[in-house]
Amino acid sequence: MKVILGLVVFLLSVPIYASDIGFSNLNQNDVDDVFEEFAATFTHSTVSGASSKSKIFGVELGLVAGATQSEKIKEIAQNTLPSGSDEIKYLPFASLYGLVSLPFGITVEANFIPEVEVQDIEFSHLSLAGKFELTSLLEDSPVNLAVRGFFIDSSLNFSQSAGGFTGTVEMSQSQFGLHGIVSKKLLLVEPYVFAGIVSASGEITQRGTGTIFNFSVNDTIKSDASSAQFGFGLQANLLIIKTGIEYVNSFGASHVNAKLALSF
Repeated sequence: MKVILGLVVFLLSVPIYASDIGFSNLNQNDVDDVFEEFAATFTHSTVSGASSKSKIFGVELGLVAGATQSEKIKEIAQNTLPSGSDEIKYLPFASLYGLVSLPFGITVEANFIPEVEVQDIEFSHLSLAGKFELTSLLEDSPVNLAVRGFFIDSSLNFSQSAGGFTGTVEMSQSQFGLHGIVSKKLLLVEPYVFAGIVSASGEITQRGTGTIFNFSVNDTIKSDASSAQFGFGLQANLLIIKTGIEYVNSFGASHVNAKLALSF
């Protein structure tokens, strides 16, 4: 468990979060862009298709990790990063996850990052999902079909001492989503596609001296967004070992996930 938690912290802290990142001169459009890429990064995924693990009972535990291409945050943060700093090319994500398959095609899923502090960064993530496999309701279906609904709650806080602001920037968001999944079990692999909708709401709060905004606003500004969400992936089933890779697009951002897990 310590090894897995260490890997989660490493994946999250190595890129921009551990550098002297900051924001300045943000307008409302900038805030919305930052929020949307944050929401696209802290997503829910178990990198799995429509099929249930078992008709009776099954458990899968592992790690899912990925990254979001951060074109908008890259452009916004360039106004604040110290001269010579590396560009922000992506936003990383990693989480422990677990899923439990129950009778009647029901699967309960969770992604979890405990509240962790690394240098001047604090982050946490919890997402819960329920999946219902429809295949058993359809006679002679050539593919597996399922629907999944999910809820996400995430936060990311970091210290800033640049761009006319010294203090802490706090970002939080919650999401609700629903999508359909189509997959096909082929010997050792299961390719799948999915599509649906996701709605997110959250806020950015500044606590310190100066400001990161360029318009009159309280220390907290809210943002809301809705988006189509679609993607595709491939899960490999190697006895008790599960691996997979997945592409997701939401809020106009591209995100890639991979997983390694044990299945019982």
